[in-house]
Amino acid sequence: MSFPRSQLDDRRRRVLTEEVIGPAQPADEAGTASQSKPSDRRRSAVRVRPYGDAALMDRQPRITDLVPQRYSMLALLFLAGVTLVAGLEALYAWLPELASKTAEGTIDAIDLAAEGSLAAWFASTTLALASVSAVVVYSIRRHKADDYHGRYRIWLWAAACWMLLSMDEGGSLHEGFTELMSYLADQRGFGDGSIWWISAYSLLLGTVGTRLMLEMRECRSSTAALLVTAVCYAAAVVARLNVLLPDSHMQRVMVEEGCEMVGNLFLLFAMTLHARYTILAAQGRLPAKKEKPAKPKPKVEQPAKTEKPAKAEKKVEPAAKPAAAAAPGRSWFRKTKIDPAHNGPPAPKHAPAKSAPAARPPARRAEVDDELDYDDDPPARYARDARPGARDESDVDDADRRLSKAERKAMRREKNRSRRDED
Repeated sequence: MSFPRSQLDDRRRRVLTEEVIGPAQPADEAGTASQSKPSDRRRSAVRVRPYGDAALMDRQPRITDLVPQRYSMLALLFLAGVTLVAGLEALYAWLPELASKTAEGTIDAIDLAAEGSLAAWFASTTLALASVSAVVVYSIRRHKADDYHGRYRIWLWAAACWMLLSMDEGGSLHEGFTELMSYLADQRGFGDGSIWWISAYSLLLGTVGTRLMLEMRECRSSTAALLVTAVCYAAAVVARLNVLLPDSHMQRVMVEEGCEMVGNLFLLFAMTLHARYTILAAQGRLPAKKEKPAKPKPKVEQPAKTEKPAKAEKKVEPAAKPAAAAAPGRSWFRKTKIDPAHNGPPAPKHAPAKSAPAARPPARRAEVDDELDYDDDPPARYARDARPGARDESDVDDADRRLSKAERKAMRREKNRSRRDED
């Protein structure tokens, strides 16, 4: 059985169309595919990707990958910047010799004080790169988990300041600002009017730089580079105000522009170092900080403790009841004469042995001391006390136990006087 030629041609055409278009589409997309134009199908059939998989966006380096992370690369870039600054300074030193061979008598490209020179281009480029580095730090720093007060926003202010300085180097904005302020204030100010833009820049950069230094204090290398930047800018301002080398124009320009270019280079170095530190901190690749060991306290040798013998406990006798006051008209010794210094019986002494005697009124002691007779012969006095008519020893001991030594002497003297009266 043979098919007509028209049917064979139609079948061959359908096979070729399927090979060009591709495999059959699902049933839900069949309606959409049938409605598409033939020109669209032909255009999609010939679309070919000329690049390999390495050109895909997910395999391209990110902006954070462009930040150098090896100290050797950072040192090499910094050395290249220093070499460029030294070369520009050397060319400016040879400017008089080189300019004498030109028709105009000057070369603006190597003139550090001219606008649009290589020095201005170098300063503008380094400041722009420093601004980009600050934006990189901001893009990572704003994701820090413990920054509840949003201190990361200082990096946007820093990026804006560095970009403003870059625009100033390229377009001489500070000169226009000087002329505007001189016109409004109707005076040039100190020197050629540079004090206006120096004051404005010092206020802005001082505020942002101080806050930025507090933010960067975790990375010591970037903080040190930022401090060197401030020193270089201060030296450039001093040279601009004719404080250093005022008589030599060339030397003054070399010092001013050299300090300014070195300051810009250190600023870029500080931003790059802190960008590296922030990236490593976000990736958890920073080494853990070593805790300082606690300093051992010096041992003080204490002398050996000697065991002391236990002391005998002192028995404290209960306080005795005060004796009843003597009847009026009678003395303590059963006599009619009463000592005027003793208005009543003294308080009993119950202090332990070797204790200080009880305090007595000063007036009483003075009166008793006045009545003492130190010329009396003690042996004769003791002999008289030992006579048969003397009081019992126990009575004397009980009385003497309550009196002091001076009182006992006064008592004995009183007894002797009474005996003489009886005799």
